[in-house]
Amino acid sequence: MGAAALLLAACVDYRHPTAKGPIPPPPPWLIYSVNFDTNSSRPDSAAMDTLAKVADAYRASGATKVTLTGHTDTVGSAPANLALSQQRAEAVKKALIALGVPAVNISTAASGEDQLPVKTADDVPEMKNRSVDISVR
Repeated sequence: MGAAALLLAACVDYRHPTAKGPIPPPPPWLIYSVNFDTNSSRPDSAAMDTLAKVADAYRASGATKVTLTGHTDTVGSAPANLALSQQRAEAVKKALIALGVPAVNISTAASGEDQLPVKTADDVPEMKNRSVDISVR
């Protein structure tokens, strides 16, 4: 056996020292979304049902990170909508913490009306834009 073959044979995957074969890819992100009433940052009962599923998925998947991105529709001023989108993300974070997801593993972001899930003109109410997107990974 040549020197190169001996070196390759001696190599160990230090990320998984006892693993045999190729390392499996990381699990895909789990994506969820909850919607809100106009000018509200309070999750309703349907949102709370979804958040319970998020918390269950977090525990079952071995995930280490939950990312929350708040959105608003285009009704109202841009600064007010940015603040409301942050309030929505924070409300979801608070609910997930109450459901057992560690606060240290949750990050929040606010997009206001800058990254609309559904593009609309100004002052158009759109429920799908009044949301928090949730990724679990």
